[in-house]
Amino acid sequence: MLNSIGNTQPRVSHVANNSVHENPTPAKSPEDSQLQQETHASDKATQIKKAIEEGNYKVDLDKTSHKMAQDLLS
Repeated sequence: MLNSIGNTQPRVSHVANNSVHENPTPAKSPEDSQLQQETHASDKATQIKKAIEEGNYKVDLDKTSHKMAQDLLS
C-alpha cells in the first residue's frame, strides 16, 4: 500500500482586485490525521457520557434502526 507523503499543489485563491495569490497548504501526515480522528472520537464519547449521566441523552430511533438494518443487510 502506498501512502501520500505530501501535497505539492498550491492552493489558489481569488481576491477582490482580480489578482491571484498562491497559498501553499502543508499536507497533514497520516499520524496527524489519525490523532485528530482519535481526539474527535474521544471528545464525542465524552459528550455522550456526560449527556447520559445528566439524563438528557436522546437516541434517534429512526437513524439507529436504519443503521442496524443496513448492517444486517450487508
